[in-house]
Amino acid sequence: MSQSVHDRLKEVRQRQDLSLPRPPNFNDTFIKRDGTETPLVLRPYQQQMVVHLLAMKRFVVGDDCGLGKTIESIAALCQLWKRDPDLKVVVLTKKSSIPQWEDEFGKFTSGINVFVAIGTPKKRGKAHDAWEQASGPTVLIQGYSSACNDFGRLQHWEGYTLIMDEVTVVTSPQNLPPLRKPGSPVLGTHRDLDQEQLDGGLRHLQGRRAHLVPDVQKRLHEQLLHHPDAASSQRSASADDRWLQRTGHRTVPG
Repeated sequence: MSQSVHDRLKEVRQRQDLSLPRPPNFNDTFIKRDGTETPLVLRPYQQQMVVHLLAMKRFVVGDDCGLGKTIESIAALCQLWKRDPDLKVVVLTKKSSIPQWEDEFGKFTSGINVFVAIGTPKKRGKAHDAWEQASGPTVLIQGYSSACNDFGRLQHWEGYTLIMDEVTVVTSPQNLPPLRKPGSPVLGTHRDLDQEQLDGGLRHLQGRRAHLVPDVQKRLHEQLLHHPDAASSQRSASADDRWLQRTGHRTVPG
């Protein structure tokens, strides 16, 4: 990360007048729960996050619950699909959050191939086949636990963008996500996540999972935090290029 890009990102965090061009797959409107159609407009802080996700190959989103981490990620993906229409994406999340991701892709986007890998190994394999064979903007949504079970297949995938939702599940020895090929972009999302929690979780993994995946603690730490493009080592919303967290009371008026 060059100093000029670092300085521009710091400036972006102070701006309230960002207006990103709408990418082709990002809808103009969406249907609310009461059935009314309303314009789909990102809040200024959400546009700030999209800029960061586009600028960095690896980035951790730490916004509070309810601030829109999912739509921020989807909006950033639509910008990436504008650049590369055949880009493939994998979303790893908790099993209970899979329907939310599927629903929000359907609500906020159009023209996206969305495949959900759930159920038996045979059913998940069919979703994997469809994801591999699809052309155009394509996303696969899968739970962490089943992704670990399918690691033998997933570990050979290359050239995709990975979103790790609720990324602190890596602190659980039962829910280690599959590691990507070096160089693949990764976006992490979690509410109320801080450096102590993440480092603590990675330390917890070192002795519990190293026998299953060699150098797991080192590899996870490098992937999530120590990317060579990241210049800053501080964990603050004002200075760190790899990390941004906003609280609801400071972000959403009223």
